[in-house]
Amino acid sequence: MAKEWDSGQPQDGSMVQDAAAINLPGKGMGKGPVMDGNGVKAKAKSPPPMVSADLFGAEVRYLVLSAFSREMDEDPVTPFEWSIAATMLKVPTFHQLRRTAFDVLPILPVSAMLTDDELDEHQLSRSKRKDPRQTIAAVPSIRLMPGLAHPVTFNEEQMLRLFVTDPRSMAYNLSSTQRSRVPLSVEQCEMAHRIILERHEVLRSAFSLEDHGNPTRKVMKDHVGGFYALALPDEGTAQAIAGMDYATPHMLGVSAIRLLYSPSRDNFPAMHVNMHHILADNDALLTFWQESFQVQELLYYGYTKEAIKEKLPKLPVQFTDFAYWQKSLFSRGLLKPDLSYWGRQIVTSQPPAVLDVPIDIPRPRVWVAVGDSAKIDLDQELMLPVMDLNPRITPFAIVICNFSLALMRMANQRVVYMATAFALRSLPAVANLIGNFLNMLPIRVAYDPREPYLDIASRVAQSTINVQRYNLAPFIQIVSDTQPHFPTADPSRNPVYQSMVDVVPRDDDSDEVGLKGVLDVFLFANTRNGQIFRLDGVFNNT
Repeated sequence: MAKEWDSGQPQDGSMVQDAAAINLPGKGMGKGPVMDGNGVKAKAKSPPPMVSADLFGAEVRYLVLSAFSREMDEDPVTPFEWSIAATMLKVPTFHQLRRTAFDVLPILPVSAMLTDDELDEHQLSRSKRKDPRQTIAAVPSIRLMPGLAHPVTFNEEQMLRLFVTDPRSMAYNLSSTQRSRVPLSVEQCEMAHRIILERHEVLRSAFSLEDHGNPTRKVMKDHVGGFYALALPDEGTAQAIAGMDYATPHMLGVSAIRLLYSPSRDNFPAMHVNMHHILADNDALLTFWQESFQVQELLYYGYTKEAIKEKLPKLPVQFTDFAYWQKSLFSRGLLKPDLSYWGRQIVTSQPPAVLDVPIDIPRPRVWVAVGDSAKIDLDQELMLPVMDLNPRITPFAIVICNFSLALMRMANQRVVYMATAFALRSLPAVANLIGNFLNMLPIRVAYDPREPYLDIASRVAQSTINVQRYNLAPFIQIVSDTQPHFPTADPSRNPVYQSMVDVVPRDDDSDEVGLKGVLDVFLFANTRNGQIFRLDGVFNNT
């Protein structure tokens, strides 16, 4: 049993005030032995034992080797057992070591002290613990309070600040037109979309930036943007109306979605939706249309509104719950590992790496998001030889590597930050939820002409894996954490990256491309059935 060291102070916590009990120099007391209150010579107080690193290491080695030796027979047989036996003779035992060195250390538990049942029970208890980074809890008691301002996610905050900077920009408008797959009346079209808006609170959200440091959202009880049915003479007029609606800015303080219907003679109306990027990403837009088609078919077959809601996939949480969860992780410090990783990647470049692609016109002082796009067909089989050399290299990594190398050779640079949009949809609770789950993460790509291509591609492949490993770091917080290292900034450039590669699932051959002009140049990698079949090069032409 370890002996408790006496510090010399009273156990009740009070300080010794009696001068006779303390040998104070200059108080008329000599250098004789210290006496206690009864006149008995007091024992000298010994300091706490110092723990030696060598002695501690020797004890750990002894414990480990003794655990192996207990599993051996009486006489060593194999070379491994002979090596253990020889080592045991050289390692001092517990009793040969200075016991005072371990009086203040607890005996380390080893697996030999636990039975198999105890180990299984311990492992089961660990598996039942919920990881807060992987668990989103619904907060309906808070979410359903009328008029309450809720927090926004970090990505929504970034989109809101971009909107305030340029509210007339149409670069962040998501617009899509689909024709009904079953005969429907205009009233049934409106009912279909009303059911979807009731399911997803984010589509009924109004955003506010009155407090510049605390952007908020309010969830409206009903959709306040309205439903509009337009009787148009032909398809060309309908496309013109859709184009005008796409160019019309949203009022995020009121509603960020608009819905239009155009009835037809065959009762297959065209339905147009235009929502701001703050509400949804491309995956969420696909979810919107999938649920819309499902609701339309159920309405056509005569299902009631309540029966349709039962048929649709369950939503364990709402996007407001996701915002509370993300803010909770940040306030508890659970995002620090992710933030520190990306912070180190960016701060490595001093001064900051700026993509300076040569252009034939003067660069504007302030960025204006106006641009165009070009379609590039791609055969994924061309990537197979590189993928065979390293199983970690994916088509996505090859696209990032080749695009980065092309830009660096054009700009005569050795480093470029290539951003990618990672969707935080890995949790089952948000699989069927509409919302903007994107998080921009900058991949640092370094180029050395003397380095083999395979080495660069392998390094980029590892960086893409780290995107998934450290995906919870909010980009707007990454910018905030790294700004002290870069005191000056160019208002015509993104503070961290000037290009990106974004993977977009596409089920049709439509040429519609969004986010035109938001960066100097970037790529949309269009996928179908898990394969990249086309690249859309998007650029700014101001």
